[in-house]
Formats: sequence, structure tokens, C-alpha cells
Amino acid sequence: MQLLKKAETVSFLADRLCEHIAAMRGETALIRNLTKRCEAVLASEPMTVTKRTLHAPTGDPHDYASMGPYWWPDPSKPDGLPYIRRDGEFNPVSRDTISFDHFFDEVYWLTLGALYAENGRNRVYAERAVRDIEVFFLDGETKVHPHLRYAQGIPGICDGRGIGLIDTRNSITLFDAVGILDALGVLPEEDLTGLKAWFDAYLNWMLTDENGADEDSQHNNHGTWYDVQVAATAIFLGRNKMAKDRLLSAYDRRLRKHIRPDGSQPFELARTDAPGYSSMNLYASTMLAKMAKHTKSKVDYFGNIPEGYRAPLPLLALEYLLPYAADMSDFPYQNIHGGTPAASVCRLAALMLPEYPDARLHDRSAVKDPSIPEEGITLADVVARFADDEMFWRLLPTE
Repeated sequence: MQLLKKAETVSFLADRLCEHIAAMRGETALIRNLTKRCEAVLASEPMTVTKRTLHAPTGDPHDYASMGPYWWPDPSKPDGLPYIRRDGEFNPVSRDTISFDHFFDEVYWLTLGALYAENGRNRVYAERAVRDIEVFFLDGETKVHPHLRYAQGIPGICDGRGIGLIDTRNSITLFDAVGILDALGVLPEEDLTGLKAWFDAYLNWMLTDENGADEDSQHNNHGTWYDVQVAATAIFLGRNKMAKDRLLSAYDRRLRKHIRPDGSQPFELARTDAPGYSSMNLYASTMLAKMAKHTKSKVDYFGNIPEGYRAPLPLLALEYLLPYAADMSDFPYQNIHGGTPAASVCRLAALMLPEYPDARLHDRSAVKDPSIPEEGITLADVVARFADDEMFWRLLPTE
């Protein structure tokens, strides 16, 4: 862990590794499955936007393009145009195996493999992570352009939308990986310089393009993730004032408006996948809280208790979701995909545990489960309770 402290990162990658180890109650399963992931990446070619199946209307293969996932052909129209929205129902045509999400995941796994694999191939994983970065962002023939002008387009309606910026929401994991690869001495200086230039251009685009302004104006998880991206990118580029300003405004602008005194998130509960989007928005809010702590922001997301509230906002929002992690039978909102948010609740509890080691959540389902004490349960109890959920973390596939 000493190496991680040397890396000038947002320091979330280390947090996530700690989640895995704590949740699995040991490193064996984590390392075994991490190694499988890394070896699978090595068996494939580095990702490049130029090989995506979805293409931008410009015809330029370097322009990233994607389709809104919940949009479908209109069966009443001969050509299906314009598409119509079916919230929560994924159109398989919108899926592409080459995406920012998949790319960020691969670099994340390889970087963890470089640190913790026990098969002697650590250097191989680190070098492949660097090569992936070069192919995706830097090489002239394969790099992606620094904008998302054509992200989440809708056939018959638009080529791209502001909410398409959510496609790069996990760039925060890349920044962690880059800091660690740099600390390991495997990332060439020219690569780091080139990557910072790419994200400098992308940040400028997010802040000045109408699509960026549209995403910034969103009142649900999209707006929260926009703030996460702006703040994290600013930190990566060394623009601490910009990051602090964004984090300061985000507390009132996002969390205070998104989380009610009872912990519910009304803008996410309005969706057909209410538990999924509630978890997703809370995860983004937790990232903002961790960045605020990292940058020594004037607002303490984890400690501040607004007037009219009985506890800090992240803790309240997690407490609201807790009873439904075990039982969704009395969940009063839509849950189109079924299942429970157990994996997300466990993950969020693990992320918040360092901030609230002694806090107790008052589980409203206690009346159904006599094993839950009346005084509530700790975050460590939550992690232990749901750590065996097979969907706890993407890194740990079912065996």
C-alpha cells in the first residue's frame, strides 16, 4: 500500500481494492479472479474506437458515437423512425463491446494485477495497461477524439445528446490507474503528457460545448456524474481550484436537492429502475464526497448535517436503501429488472466504512429479521451481511 500513497491520484483505486479484500474476508478469491481478468485482456487486442460497430455521422472513425440504450424503433412507422423511449429496457443494438466503460475496466484490472498478481506476470500486466492507453488515446491511427458530440444519439431525433457524457463517467478509475502506473515506472513521460493534453481538451469541451452545458443542467444522476467528471479531471490536471469550486457547489446543487431527509432520492425513484438509479446516484455522490475530502474542500460531505436532517446525506441515502437489499417485497417504486440492490448497498457500505466506522444504520426491515438489533447495524455488519452476493463486484465473476 505504500506505493499507492506515492501516486498523485484521487486515491479511489486503493479504496476499491480494500473493498474487495474486506468483503471477501481474504485475498485468495480476489487475486485468483483478478488474474483471470488480466489474462483474458492479454488474450485480446487493445481496444480502439476505430473498430466500434456504431459509427458517427461524420464518417470519421476517431469520433466516438453511441446510441441511447432505452430507445427502440416505433412499430407504428414503416422505418421505425423516430425511435421511441422505453425507460429501463435496453436495446441490444446500443451495446458495443468496445466502449469507454470496457476500456476503463480493462486498464483498472491490469493495474491491480500489476500490483497484486502472484503469478510473476505483474510487469506484463502493467505494460499492457500502458499499451491500452496508448492505443485508445494517443496513437494517431487509433486514438479517439476528445469529445462526445455523438454520444447517445437517437435514430430519427438527434445525432448525440448531453446525457451522452455519462459514457465517460468512470474516467476517475483511469486517473487512479495512471498515477499508479507512473509510480511503478512503466508509464513513459510522453504518454502522461499526451494523456493530460487529451483530457485537457476533453475538459474544455465539456465546459464549453452545448452538450456539456445540457448535462450540467440535468437534475438527476446525470448532473451528479457530470460534476464527478469535471472535478476528477481537474484534479488529474492539477487544477485544484477548479475542482474545489465544483465540489463546493455540487453539495448544495446536487446532494441537497437529490436526497430528502428520509434518505430517498426522488429523481431516481421516478425511474423504472428506481433501486438501480438510486444506487448509481449515491455512488456518484460518494465519489464527490471522497474528492472533497481529498482536496480539503470547505464542505465536509461526510460530516455535514443540513438543517432538517438527522445525519449526513450519504449515510441517510444508504440507510434508505438498506432494507431493500434483502427484501424488495414492499418497495413502493418501480423495479423493472427485479432483484435487489444488495451488491450496490454492500459496495457503498464498504466505501463509506472508513468515514463512519462506528455509525449505525437503522434498518426498517428489522421487524422481519430478529437478528438485526434494535439500535441498528454498523457499516461493517452491512458489508459482512451482503458480501457473498454474486453481483457484489464486477471483478469477482461467479465460479
